[in-house]
Amino acid sequence: MKTGILTFHNGINSGTFMQARGLCDEIASLGHDVSIIDYANQHQIRRDRESLWNTKNPRKLWHNFLKSRKYRKGLATLKLSRRIETPQEINELGYDAIVFGSDELWNLESSYANGDLAFLGEGIRGVRKIAYAPSFGSMNHPGEKKETVSHLLNDFSSLSARDDNTLSMIRDLTGHDVPLVVDPVLLSPKSEPRSNLEGRIGAYLMSPGPSEIKKVREFARKNNKRIVSVGYFHRWADEQLAALAPFEVPEALAGVDLVVTNTFHGVVFSLKHAKRFVLVDHPTKTTKLDTLCRLFDLKRVMSEDQSISPEQVNQISEDQQELQAMTVRSRSYLAEALGGS
Repeated sequence: MKTGILTFHNGINSGTFMQARGLCDEIASLGHDVSIIDYANQHQIRRDRESLWNTKNPRKLWHNFLKSRKYRKGLATLKLSRRIETPQEINELGYDAIVFGSDELWNLESSYANGDLAFLGEGIRGVRKIAYAPSFGSMNHPGEKKETVSHLLNDFSSLSARDDNTLSMIRDLTGHDVPLVVDPVLLSPKSEPRSNLEGRIGAYLMSPGPSEIKKVREFARKNNKRIVSVGYFHRWADEQLAALAPFEVPEALAGVDLVVTNTFHGVVFSLKHAKRFVLVDHPTKTTKLDTLCRLFDLKRVMSEDQSISPEQVNQISEDQQELQAMTVRSRSYLAEALGGS
């Protein structure tokens, strides 16, 4: 079956890239002719550009330049459709089914989706619509768009979500209970750990504030470890691995002694590789991390905490049964959704 994936795939962010690749590989393994729909609205394109070049720090600019080149090469490894600008053009591609997800695809309040209802299927017709692990993020009500969003969700043949908030919203908008599935990153094989990072703390932090930086530096000093900044440039780190290709980020995090992160995919990468990690709370990411914290009894370092303590270090076992069971159920959901009539 000719299957398209509508997701965030071309942002300069490892989690975005790796979830898109993981979902594409999983659908291909089921025997489908799959490609990622190369769609992004102009707001996304502008936001990605600003995130790279809106800085006066010459070292950060250089790292971001190198990083952007590697991401372009990474995108070239994905099977993409031609460049798409409207839902009508998606209709012309001749897909039998389109899988929507993962990531905060349905967070209409985010600065990335920017209210784009195409990510909920608006204007896309004549295909089977399947939702795999999308998220409403911190959004808990569609406001004046409630009727429209409800209508769009009811047009899906299969719905799922990656967090409790999204499950609750789908239930409120459609009246249906749907399955909780894992992020597509967890469907793909583990990354090979980078071998020269033993004994270091890997900082995978997006826009950390002064309090977060202070906590991480104090924790590293108390444990006599160097900090390597992975995927993002942070001048306060001892070493920089900012200019990595998207698939090199999980390799680096798999190779460090301990990960400190404030991102959803930083936690997912750590769980996948059974790494020791510290989750530093970030106000914009609390909601989408609540489910992972509930499922795996994760501890968070809250903004009011004075320091990071050993008791706040998380780690799951290599044979974590609940994660394995969820992954099996998620694969079954996707196979059934794509194979159903």
